[in-house]
Amino acid sequence: MVFRFRKSVRIAPGVRINLNAKSASVRVGPKGLGYTVSTTGKKRLSASIPGPFPRIPESLVAKGAVQVDHRASSPA
Repeated sequence: MVFRFRKSVRIAPGVRINLNAKSASVRVGPKGLGYTVSTTGKKRLSASIPGPFPRIPESLVAKGAVQVDHRASSPA
């Protein structure tokens, strides 16, 4: 049996700290739009529109490369 640790704490409206066993991150922004910075160096900007539209997050890697998460936008 595998146990996973994950904790999310809201410290202010629109600001959340996420903790897990290996790293921590800070997310800033309202629901549907956010910017996340992780202790592993990853930066992520994500946005979504209400309704039956796919969510397409973009990861901004610390080295400056931009990656699109294609798993979230795969056709049904």
